[in-house]
Amino acid sequence: MVCLSLFPAGITMASAGTLSALTQNTQRTTQLNNTFGGPDFDRGWSIHPSEDGIVLAGWTASFGRGKSDGWMLSLDNNGQELWNHTYGSKDNDRILAMEPTPDGYILAGYTASYGAQFTDLWLVRTDKQGRELWNKTYGGIDYDQGWAICTVEDGFAVTGLTASYGASNSNLWILRIDGQGHELWNVTFGGRGCETGFAIEALPDGFAVAGYYESCGGPYDLWILTTDGDGNLR
Repeated sequence: MVCLSLFPAGITMASAGTLSALTQNTQRTTQLNNTFGGPDFDRGWSIHPSEDGIVLAGWTASFGRGKSDGWMLSLDNNGQELWNHTYGSKDNDRILAMEPTPDGYILAGYTASYGAQFTDLWLVRTDKQGRELWNKTYGGIDYDQGWAICTVEDGFAVTGLTASYGASNSNLWILRIDGQGHELWNVTFGGRGCETGFAIEALPDGFAVAGYYESCGGPYDLWILTTDGDGNLR
């Protein structure tokens, strides 16, 4: 199971493998259990309620233009597909997070088809029907990935990892982006091991990020940090 969200009508989940959608009512009685995909790997990583039912985002190796493409599907309340779109090009492009916006959705992940080199953190903004409005990459000459995104009044905050910047190996990375995808600031946190941010939430005066930390020399530890509105550690 990849994502679990509590909705007023019950519970909805998206799972890995062949992308599937499962909904349950508040008594945990299954109301819907549908799979979507083709002959290759198709995975769901994020899910949200919509005006018409639910919207799922993830990636597909069965459809699209490349090895794997970002994928977004809209389903009605009966689990019937309303539309689906793929995003990407000839290489591996994957969506790992999605958040609703007033006019559609913002998707975050990583791309090997666009950007500098290896993988870059990737944002795709769409309208309410999943049609791409813009896509932008962020990163340098090594691996950079986006794993979570949240909305703020004037744009977005993204977390993930960067091996292009920071101390060494890969560091936890936070970027602030305006509504058109222009970078406002970015900061890295970590030491000489591997650190990644997997969740981010906006606070009244900054951000909270959860992930893992390795630089203490032992196995990975759960890591939580908070910053002010400019990314300064508090």
